This record gives sequence, C-alpha cells and structure tokens, in this order.
Amino acid sequence: MQLLVSTRCKSVSLEGNAVVLIVSIVAMVQGEIALVKANLLGTMLAHLLLGLGLCFFFGGLFYKEQQFNITVCFLYKDLWLI
Repeated sequence: MQLLVSTRCKSVSLEGNAVVLIVSIVAMVQGEIALVKANLLGTMLAHLLLGLGLCFFFGGLFYKEQQFNITVCFLYKDLWLI
C-alpha cells in the first residue's frame, strides 16, 4: 500500500513539473523572459512556502509539539539563497 501512495505522489509531482517545463520552454521560444522568471518564482514559492505551511498546519493538528531536522531547515535556507 505504501508503494502505491509513493507512486501516486511521484506521478502528481512529475505532472506539475512537466507543466512548468512546457510553459517555460514556450515562453523562452517566444522571448518572454519575464514570464519564465515569474514561473520559476511561483514554483519556488509554491513548493517551499506552501509546502512548509501545510506541514506546520497538519502537523499541528496531530501533534501538540513538533520536532524539525536542522539539516532540512538549512537546506530550505540555501534554496532561498539560490
């Protein structure tokens, strides 16, 4: 059962990335560099901020106190610096 859930999550992730890739390629061919930049920024915001916020929210529903891995926090910090 866990393998099925993992496979479904990967397919949803690939579909989302495919849309971003197609939009970026079409925009670059048409010379819309501002659209490519906005597309990348929107993707980063959705993955980093929305994902983290949802983790906080749903984690707070199930656990009174949460623990976080410091390595993952530094990874998110480094992704924002890039």
